[in-house]
Amino acid sequence: MPTYRIPRSCFTWLLLIAEMTSLIAVGTRPAAAQTGESGVGHDTNVVYQQLLRPGLRAPSGKVVPFPPPYLADNVDADQQQAILNELTRGASDRYLRESMVAPHVCKLNEIEEGAEGVVRGIDYWFIAYADLDAITSTDFLSGLEGDVASDEEKESLQESRALTEGDLAKRNITLAAPHAYSHGVSPEAYGQARFRLLNRVELSAVGRTYWTRTEHSAIVAFQVDDRFVTDREFPLQWSPLTRQTDGSLVTEAPQAYSGAGSYIKVTRLAEPERALFVEGHVVYWEPHGWFDGRNQLRAKIPAIVQNQVRTARREMVAASAKQATK
Repeated sequence: MPTYRIPRSCFTWLLLIAEMTSLIAVGTRPAAAQTGESGVGHDTNVVYQQLLRPGLRAPSGKVVPFPPPYLADNVDADQQQAILNELTRGASDRYLRESMVAPHVCKLNEIEEGAEGVVRGIDYWFIAYADLDAITSTDFLSGLEGDVASDEEKESLQESRALTEGDLAKRNITLAAPHAYSHGVSPEAYGQARFRLLNRVELSAVGRTYWTRTEHSAIVAFQVDDRFVTDREFPLQWSPLTRQTDGSLVTEAPQAYSGAGSYIKVTRLAEPERALFVEGHVVYWEPHGWFDGRNQLRAKIPAIVQNQVRTARREMVAASAKQATK
């Protein structure tokens, strides 16, 4: 039986705030799927629906609804073109070029600032040319995991793993049943990662991911799971890092962390042929204690997104070519 492994794209938020140059890999295989099939459609994606409404709850108590997708499933070719023209201010032809270096859009938002931290948002989109069926196949999803590669990633990422069936059972968590597009396994998975941000902060988080598919699109949604805030084995927490005289980094007393999520939607365009509209939306809470209230990650995020856009295009093209030879 095929296994659905946690795709690195599910951890876009972890990627963006950890300044990594490829998506975080998390473990091997998740817990086994239930038998039977759940419904198909993005209305069944419980993580995605929760991000939209009510939204992400920040530690301040503010609930931040995620923006809806730029491109819905139920629009025709003329409506799609009108939306693209609006997003590009009439320059959609530039963004529709079939090129690895075609332009993309990335917007950074400061949603709310309070006494203890700030809620930040990231919205980005780009066009890729690939087969939607190929990039939602078992081979492609499983292939999106792997060890971190660069020296910077190896220095930042301290550990990562998928939560097993036993881990979830101890916490009375049951995975969703398979759906028609999930290749016989659950579309839901959980993973844990512990990593460092700019050698100033060490963050440990458990993420819940859920993916759904329709005839015209696919959505992968991710959320840091608040049920693990006080978990003894996998707590959600961050710790300041202090550099010692010998150059080593020491973690100080941990503090609870919550308030981060993202979703990625890939929508098939009516035209040009094989064109896919890929959009991502990220919201996360950044405590003032991370960088003394300074937005030190802002300058790094555009370069990270650009690198990921090009990497995603290459991987999607390769998956489509592989699918075509079968």
